[in-house]
Amino acid sequence: DKTGEGIKVTTSLLEVGLYLNHSQMIFNQLGVKYPKGMSTPNRAMSNTYKVKDGYIYLITRNFERDFPKLLKSIGLEQYIGDPRWTCMQDTQGEGAVELSKILQSGFINYTIDELREIFQKNEMAFGEFRSSEEELHDPQAEANGYLSMVKYPDGKEFIVPNSPVQYNDEKATNVVDKNMTLDEWFDIWLSTCKKNCRSSTKGS
Repeated sequence: DKTGEGIKVTTSLLEVGLYLNHSQMIFNQLGVKYPKGMSTPNRAMSNTYKVKDGYIYLITRNFERDFPKLLKSIGLEQYIGDPRWTCMQDTQGEGAVELSKILQSGFINYTIDELREIFQKNEMAFGEFRSSEEELHDPQAEANGYLSMVKYPDGKEFIVPNSPVQYNDEKATNVVDKNMTLDEWFDIWLSTCKKNCRSSTKGS
């Protein structure tokens, strides 16, 4: 039955971003480094590339418009019109392997700031790759309670993102009771889920 009652839902882009990267954040704490090798990508035009001072993420959806501009901008004009890559489909699968090597040979000659200027001038999407290691102690995330420290039975501690959604006047779980066990963290998470499920049913 409809009650006419509603629920206030609160979230933030930072909260959602942290939550979506939760697996990478945990793997970072286990010693795994990102980005991993991308020598055999599925899509050369949506791929991570190393530059002089870090990594970028290339996201290109319009082949006809962006591919020639990209090649010219990073000193690879000789590949414009190459019959191996005439449409976006050619840059995927088997075609992605050779093209990604060629693009890498161009990107490595530039810094992130230089590429940012190039991409802005050509009105192309550009993303600077940042490791989730930087977010494990992000002051804004800590101040807003978006992260928790979970202590496992073996004594190991891991920082994990909290749920990115709060209902009504709930607050994100405050960072970091270092004595919180995994079972205690799970109990909090489970009770929140059950409460939210009841609230959602009530408001439907």
